[in-house]
Amino acid sequence: MDSEKRLLDQVVLVTRPRVNAETPLVDRLHAAGASVILHPVINISPPENWGPVDDVLTRLSEFGTVAFLSGTGVQYFFGRFREVAGQDGLDECKIASLGRATAEKIRSYGETVDFIPEVSGSDSLAERLSRPDVPEPILLLRANRGSDVIANSLRERNKKIEEVSVYESHDIERVHPQTLELMQDGRIDWVTITSSAIAHSTVSLFGTALRNTKLASISPTTSQALRQAGFEADVEATEYDFDGIVKAIINFEQRF
Repeated sequence: MDSEKRLLDQVVLVTRPRVNAETPLVDRLHAAGASVILHPVINISPPENWGPVDDVLTRLSEFGTVAFLSGTGVQYFFGRFREVAGQDGLDECKIASLGRATAEKIRSYGETVDFIPEVSGSDSLAERLSRPDVPEPILLLRANRGSDVIANSLRERNKKIEEVSVYESHDIERVHPQTLELMQDGRIDWVTITSSAIAHSTVSLFGTALRNTKLASISPTTSQALRQAGFEADVEATEYDFDGIVKAIINFEQRF
């Protein structure tokens, strides 16, 4: 079998929002030979009220470090940043990124990334931001919901932080009947779970039908969210990004 087609005959359900699901995760799965079904379990949208974001945009110089917790957050932040603050405001701040993929997104807007954890993920970024070389206060740019690991960890270390939601995620409430039938019949081999919010929404939508497939988690934080919802991840990425989750699936399948 071609080394680039190691997931040939595997059907993978991608649960990310359609706005950011189609690339790069789907591209990586297709490159590995998988058949991909897209079934978003959350919707992504701008904040209902931009007021809190606009407030921090007018006082970015007060922050020592601005930390981006997702690529989606990068997209929404810079869209609003350029509308409200023009090109100014980040020159005096250090910039931190959750991981490599998010850092690439930041650089695409012409910014330099100063702090990246050696391993992508919430725990790793919290540890990196807790070091003495990271200026405070730290502004965390995040979704309206999701893991509080980073914020809680920094508060426990008495770091000065502020949080603002630069985008919102909301659960999709209706499952596509054909997708549910495929899962119930065992014709979906894998479901990718790439955030805590997606973990909870996936379980809410598909319920016990998830016992008929395998779950691939992108990180320990995401696995913990699955566990809290009553499910265990069959594989967990060791590199907490899209490449990592695809590699984890491939490694599992190559055992047989």
